[in-house]
Amino acid sequence: MPLRRALSRSPRHEPAMERLEMACHRAGRSEDASDARRTLLGMRRAFERVERLAAAIEKDGWEVARSSDLRSELAAHLAAAESSDAFRD
Repeated sequence: MPLRRALSRSPRHEPAMERLEMACHRAGRSEDASDARRTLLGMRRAFERVERLAAAIEKDGWEVARSSDLRSELAAHLAAAESSDAFRD
């Protein structure tokens, strides 16, 4: 898989890890997708989210856990956009 080769050359490349997670999710490989998502969150040093994701996977399954994590990420981005000027250096 090209994404895995890219990550073997540059393991901390967040866009490639994010795309790997999406590709695995779309292919129905939830175990690989959850591993990629946890790795991505770890790269972002979002350790609390890693723990919440793992607990949600255990409780509700991958689909629900992923959706919840993506929604919380979106909410955080929206809150940041409301409190700062995106065009300011």
